Amino acid sequence: MRRTLQWLLPLAALALLALVGHDFAASRLDPERRRAPSLPVLPEDIQAQSQSWNWSQTSGDATRIEVSADDFAQAARGTGADLTGVLLRIHREGEEAFDRVESRAMRLLATGELFSEGETTISIGVPVDAGRPPSAVVVTSGVTFRPDESSARTDRGLEYRFAGGSGSSVGAVYDAGSGRLELLSNVRILQDAHGSAASRSTITAGALRYLDKGDRVELSGGARIDRGPVWLHCSSAVLRLKSGRLRRVDGTEATAGEVRPDRTARFAAASMQADLDEQGALVRVEGRGEVSFKAEEGGQQLDVSSGVLLLRFGPVADQPGTSLRSVSARDDASATLMPDQAGLRSTLESEVLRLHFSPLSQQVQRVETLARGSLRHGPADTSGPTGTLDADHIELLLHESGRPRSLAAAGRVALEQPSGDSRGGMLRTWSETLEAQLDPETAGIESLKQRGGFRFEDPDTRGSASRARFEPTGGVLNLEGGATVVRAGTTLSAQTISVDRDSGKLQAEGSVTGSVGPTSGESAGPEAPSLFSGDAPLFFAAGRLVSDPGPGLVQYLKGARLWQSGSRLDAGTIQISQRTGRVTAQAGVAGDWAEAPDEDRESGPRTRVRADRMVYEGSTGAARFTGSVEFRRATMLVLADMLTTALGTGEGSGMDAVAEGTVRIADPPDGSGTRGFGDKAEFGAARSEIILTGQPARIVAADGTRSESGSLTYRPLDASLLLLGRDGDRAYTQRPLP
Repeated sequence: MRRTLQWLLPLAALALLALVGHDFAASRLDPERRRAPSLPVLPEDIQAQSQSWNWSQTSGDATRIEVSADDFAQAARGTGADLTGVLLRIHREGEEAFDRVESRAMRLLATGELFSEGETTISIGVPVDAGRPPSAVVVTSGVTFRPDESSARTDRGLEYRFAGGSGSSVGAVYDAGSGRLELLSNVRILQDAHGSAASRSTITAGALRYLDKGDRVELSGGARIDRGPVWLHCSSAVLRLKSGRLRRVDGTEATAGEVRPDRTARFAAASMQADLDEQGALVRVEGRGEVSFKAEEGGQQLDVSSGVLLLRFGPVADQPGTSLRSVSARDDASATLMPDQAGLRSTLESEVLRLHFSPLSQQVQRVETLARGSLRHGPADTSGPTGTLDADHIELLLHESGRPRSLAAAGRVALEQPSGDSRGGMLRTWSETLEAQLDPETAGIESLKQRGGFRFEDPDTRGSASRARFEPTGGVLNLEGGATVVRAGTTLSAQTISVDRDSGKLQAEGSVTGSVGPTSGESAGPEAPSLFSGDAPLFFAAGRLVSDPGPGLVQYLKGARLWQSGSRLDAGTIQISQRTGRVTAQAGVAGDWAEAPDEDRESGPRTRVRADRMVYEGSTGAARFTGSVEFRRATMLVLADMLTTALGTGEGSGMDAVAEGTVRIADPPDGSGTRGFGDKAEFGAARSEIILTGQPARIVAADGTRSESGSLTYRPLDASLLLLGRDGDRAYTQRPLP
């Protein structure tokens, strides 16, 4: 936020107090004069009056104090003397300057004190050659001077002027011997009274105390500095000086702020310490005890709070002074950023936070947590869902507009964000690292990468992978490296899995495996088709899988396998329609089904089919195999161009299997038993018979007996054969000679 924090720079105006205090202290008497003799007083029984009265005190050849008056009068048995037209000069050792006190009338008390009831003017640092004005001029009244103690006091109002400013107070005590200056109440200092309003500073305080030996100025009773639109207020403050320049400010119950048409700022702390360089520019500011900092510029808002807040400043190229470079917050630290017009709020919380500022624009450039922390991101008016990120380290980068542009996190990363799809709910993810790119207009997440033990959960799905990429705009979640997805009883594993969370479309690649549970419902893979039993898990494997709930299709590609208990289907590709129950397999189709109940499937009779293609209709339970069909049942092998058989749990046509085309039958498969040839073969398991038709159909028994007819019925259990003519065709049997 451009120039937002430059309101702190006018703290350097406190150096004015150091200037005033230093000038007062510089006029104190040296140690040889600290106990100088009192001014001479006549004996009480003598009355005297004199004009042009003078008194001086010297040290060696140098005059230290000079007191002169136009008139001097003392009454007999009086306790003092009255002086009019009084002038005191206090010379500074080794300096071509002196301090001058002027009063129309003073009273010389018996104690050796001088009291000025009326207006008294004190000029500090008056040059001997009169080539320049004094450093400061103080005008007051009711002043008591004690030359022997080098002190002065008044309880009345003071007005003072100095180079570049003026001031006032009520009551003052000055002890040159100890270097103590106290302005007792209603302290007010105006700097650069003739300069521009922006450079003019006003300092007010309940009281001021200055100790020259410690280069220390104390303000109490409420101290305030105003400089143009900038202000600072402390309940009490200590100003540390070095060579007459302000170098540190320690304040209690400190508040400060800046109010401009284009920006505002406010700082508050139970205690504050500010360090300045030799030119009076800020170097460091530290606040403690429920510290808060708020700033707003052009609709952009920043709000920082913590137990301890540290601001560091650095030089600005080709410009005087310094600018804010970083803000460090610790002890329950929180920083909230609200970019203009975006309607979003980002809040970071941690035991330690750090904000980095651009040296050119004075805007927040980067925010990071230096201990485990959290980031909450959502609508500024809290009307919608809010995303939350927890991690050992979080770093947020911002555009020049103040809007977030990227996000990084490391160490036990946990992210919770609105799903952004039609199903609603929250998407929760976990990983070791996180990288996100944010939309420059909305500050919403454009893309997200997470690595190291990635896991995720949403209302109906969970999964894991080595790493993941998420594109919230399209709702696509890409899992890479040992990926697993579990949804509604379905488990899917692959090298990579892509999930479109809006449409529900899922793609898996590389060593795809998984299972569909016996329960119904939406799943990552297919629901168990009626080709298989729904009472046990269905397992699957493939090189690639595509599941699209839109058309209700699941495709297993690049070498697919479905199996359950003792049943299995293999093919180059397998496609399942979840709406119709149709299963289509092609390229090296191999099916193996157990005909017995589940408990006897491993040892019971089996049906095995090989073909180029298979289409299974879930509505009828019929499967059609085409292209080089090889059908095996019990001890029988059938070769055909096409075969239709009743499989699974659907309602069959009444026939267990029908083979068509060039049909070949062998019982047993090695050709050592009965062999059949025809155009069509119908297999009925209930009657344990095969009806073979052809032009003609023929069966060759194991002993070489050959039977031909338009239709032949063969019963494998008793090896019986029934010959029936077709359309007047003759049937005959030929036995080989013994």
